[in-house]
Amino acid sequence: MKNKVYLINIRGTNGSGKSTLLNSILHLTDNVSVKSFKKEISYFRKNGDFIESKEVKLSYVISDDLNIAVVGGYKDGKTKGCDGQKSFTETQKIIEHIIKTKPDHHIFFEGVLISTCFESWKNFFQEIQEKHPHIEPIVVFLDTHWKECIKLRCRTIVSCGILANPYSLFTINYHAIQSRGSGGTLPISQPTPQAAPYKPSKVEKTFDVSSK
Repeated sequence: MKNKVYLINIRGTNGSGKSTLLNSILHLTDNVSVKSFKKEISYFRKNGDFIESKEVKLSYVISDDLNIAVVGGYKDGKTKGCDGQKSFTETQKIIEHIIKTKPDHHIFFEGVLISTCFESWKNFFQEIQEKHPHIEPIVVFLDTHWKECIKLRCRTIVSCGILANPYSLFTINYHAIQSRGSGGTLPISQPTPQAAPYKPSKVEKTFDVSSK
């Protein structure tokens, strides 16, 4: 009877620590290598219409010391995850390849897009268990710290050209908060020059969201 192997799907929003967790695990050893193989992949639109079939290069990371494999590339000591892959099919083909070539390795994979999809991955996990009863799929959900949520929100604002520095201070106008019930908005103050530190007025409160 084969020893139990875990297929671990790490899920969470941006900034929840998915990649950080996998990088920390891989950094436990210096014996890490990137493996690649080519596979014919068929691509379809969401409505099921066929797009194309082509041979693609798929990559994953192996550590024989730790008996683990991580789906996706690996560069400068960091995993690339699954978000760079064109479709879930690519991720699933890599997992199947690892099961075939390294049947005793625990498999990790993560990605923001994968974190938003449930039904297709549920079906995939069931197929894996039917074919390989010794493999147990596990889904791990990571919460994002509230400070990281604020930073991510600030980055979004920066991309819209409103705020200068996502790691600096931002202000909330309390008059706007009080008017929200009557259809008011919650504006973000305009960026201030670096040479002239911002001084909030009496109706504003400043929150420092920089990492302590």
